[in-house]
Amino acid sequence: MENNRLALLFYALALGAFFFVSFNFMKSEGYLIQKTPQNNIQFWPTNWDVDDAIASRINEASNQSDYCKRPERYEYWDGYSWAAKDMKCMDICTSDSTNDCLENSERWFKEDSGVFFPTYFFDKVTIRDDSTHERRKSPQLSYFLKGIEDMGIGFDHQYSVINPQGELEEGGSNLKESTVTNQETQQVQSHGKGLRTILKDSSGNVIQEWEPGEVVNLKFATILEAGGVNIDKLDKNLGENKLETAEITDAILTRLSGTEIDIHMSYHNPKPLSSFSLTENYNSADWDGPVAYLTIRSRSAWASKPQIQILDKIGSQRLRYYHGIRIRFVPAGSFAWVSIDHILSGLTSVLVFVGLAKKIVIFFSLHFLGPLSDMYKGFAFQRANLNKEVCALASRLASHTTAFKELSDVPDGISMERLERRFKRVFKHSQDLGGNEIRNFVTFMFGVLDTQGNGQIDVEEFTKACSHGEPLNFKSLVALLDTDRKRKFLEAIFSGPPLLKVDAALEQMEPDLESAKSNNDSSPPSSYSGQANSEDLVKQLGDLERYLKEEIPILKNEDAVLRSEVAKLHGQCQITKLPNLLGTHLSLPAGKHGNGIHKPVDPPLTKAWLTSSSRPDLPVEQQIRLDASVSQIAKESTCPSPLQSHASITRKSPAAGAQKPVSGDKDIASTDNVRVDLKVLDNHTPRPQNLTVEKRDDPTQGKPAQRSRDCCGI
Repeated sequence: MENNRLALLFYALALGAFFFVSFNFMKSEGYLIQKTPQNNIQFWPTNWDVDDAIASRINEASNQSDYCKRPERYEYWDGYSWAAKDMKCMDICTSDSTNDCLENSERWFKEDSGVFFPTYFFDKVTIRDDSTHERRKSPQLSYFLKGIEDMGIGFDHQYSVINPQGELEEGGSNLKESTVTNQETQQVQSHGKGLRTILKDSSGNVIQEWEPGEVVNLKFATILEAGGVNIDKLDKNLGENKLETAEITDAILTRLSGTEIDIHMSYHNPKPLSSFSLTENYNSADWDGPVAYLTIRSRSAWASKPQIQILDKIGSQRLRYYHGIRIRFVPAGSFAWVSIDHILSGLTSVLVFVGLAKKIVIFFSLHFLGPLSDMYKGFAFQRANLNKEVCALASRLASHTTAFKELSDVPDGISMERLERRFKRVFKHSQDLGGNEIRNFVTFMFGVLDTQGNGQIDVEEFTKACSHGEPLNFKSLVALLDTDRKRKFLEAIFSGPPLLKVDAALEQMEPDLESAKSNNDSSPPSSYSGQANSEDLVKQLGDLERYLKEEIPILKNEDAVLRSEVAKLHGQCQITKLPNLLGTHLSLPAGKHGNGIHKPVDPPLTKAWLTSSSRPDLPVEQQIRLDASVSQIAKESTCPSPLQSHASITRKSPAAGAQKPVSGDKDIASTDNVRVDLKVLDNHTPRPQNLTVEKRDDPTQGKPAQRSRDCCGI
C-alpha cells in the first residue's frame, strides 16, 4: 500500500540520519588513521647565571615591587601548620654581598619532566650541641626571591611515529630534515622538511616561531603571558587566610603559593583532505612539513619543593621549603593518514542508520496507526498454514490447466507458433517491439519451458512455469505428496503437526494401480470371482491405465458438477453390462463390508463404488484414472457411453446466463473458469447415437426440471 505521508516520514528520518552520521564522521575525522607520536625533550634554564651588574640591576628593580616594600601585607596562615610571617626580600648574590643572599645555582631546579623556579622559601634550622648533643631550633625565616621574570627555558625536542606502512618516521627541532627508516632493512631515507615549532596563545594566535635547526628558547615572561599567569595576582582558589592580623583574608599571593604551568607539545604532519576537515587545520600556506604547536596552560596549585641540608657532622640541618613556578612538558598531537578501511566503515555506518530509519517507520506504521496498522500487518506478515497452502497451490495448478487447454493447439501441448501468435496480440500496440523481437523472445521462452525438448509445452511444463515463485512450489508439492519418499531424520523431527497430518492422511489412502503393481501387491482395488480373477483384472486395468496415460491425457481439473453428471450416465449404462463384460458378477473388496467376506452386490452399489464421484476418499489422480477405466469398460460393452457418441452438453453460466454449446469430435464441457476435454479413443468406432443432457429451470414451477437421459433405453 502506498502512503505518501509515511514515505515523507521515512525520507525525513533517512536524511536526518544521513546528515547526522556524516557530520559526526567528518568532525571526528573518521576517514583518517591517527597515531600519537612519541617525543624526546632536552631542556635547560636560561639567563640564570648572571654577573654582578645584572644581579644588582635585578635587585634594585625588585625592591620597587609591592611584595618587597610591604611584605607584611601578604602574610598567610592556613590554620594548621603552614604559615608565612615576617617575610623579607632576598637579593641575588654578588661579589660584595655580606647579608644572606640567593646564589645563582639556587634560582632553578631541574626535575624529571620540567624545571622548577622558586619564588619564595622559608628556613627551619635545627642545631645540635657538640658536647651535650641537645637540639635547638632557630626561628623560621621567610623570604621572597627576586629576578624570576628575567630567566627563561630552552629545549630541543624530537618525535617518532610508525606510519601505516610500518616505517619509522622521525624528526626534530634541531634537524633540518625529517627521516623515515625501514624497520626491516634499517635503511634511512629523507622524508622531507624538518620540524617547525610554533608557540600559540590560548586563543590560537601565533606568538613565536622557530624554523627547523633552531633551538627553542622561551623567556619566562613570555611563558607567563602565553599561559595567562600573573605571579603577583591574588589567588582565591587555595583557601582562606586564617591569620587574625592578616590584611588579605580571602586569598593568597601567587608568588607565595606558587603555580604549575604545562607546555603542551602537539605534533602533526600535513593533514590529508584538510579542505574537508571540520576540526582545526594544522596546515599552513608556507609549510608542508611536520609541525609542533606549543600551547601553555596553567592551573592554581601549591607548587613546592622541600630540601634538607646537613650543616655539620653531628647532624645539624636546615629545611629549606621552596614555593615557586613548576614548568612541565606534556607531549600530545597526532599524525594522520587517509584510510580506505575507515572510509568504508563510515559508509557502512551511514547505511546502517539509514536502514534504522526504515525500521522505525515500519514499527511506527505497524503499531501506532490503529486499524491502518492492522491492514499493514496483513501485508507485512503472512501466516503460513501448510494444509491451506497445499490446497491453494493445488487449486492454482488446476486453474492453470484451464489456461493451458485454451492455449493448446497440438495433441499434447502448446506449439511455438501458438505462443508467437498470442504474444503478437499482447504487443500489438507496442511501437517498440517488432515481429523479429517478439519471435526472438518467444523462441527464448519456449526453449526454457520445453524442458523435454519435444517441440511443445506440455501441461506439467506449463504449470511448473505458472507456479514459479510460489512459497510452496511444484517440486515441493510433489515431494510432499510422494509417500514412497523416505523422510530424512531431521526432516521427520522438525516437520511439525501440519506436515505430520498430511503424511498420515496420505498413508491411510489406498495405493493406486501403479503402486500396487510395483510393490507386487496381490490385492487389487476390488475383488472379482468367476471367470475373471483378480490378477487378470489388475493386468487389464493396468494396460488400460498405460494407454490412457500415453494416448489420452486427462486433465485433473474437471468441473466437479459436470464430472458427476457424466459419471452417473456411465453408471446407468454399466449396471447391466459390466457382468457380461467380465463374465461374472462384481463383489465388494475384502474388508469393505463384513469381516472381509466377498459378497455379491447389486448393480447400484457396484456403480457407487466404481464411480469416482462417490469416492471422495481417493486422491484426484486416482479418481480420474478410475473414471477412465470405467469409461473404457463401458465402451467394450454393448451400451454406448458419452465417450462413444457425438455429445452436446449445454450448461447455463451462473454469472452471465448464456448458453455455451460445444459439440464435435471432442466432448467439451465449459464453465466460467473450468474447461474439460475428454478425447474419444482412436481405436474405437463410436456408434451414431446422440446423448443430450440438459439442465434447465422450469419457468412455471420455479424449480429445476427433471433431467432426461437417453442411454441404453433408460
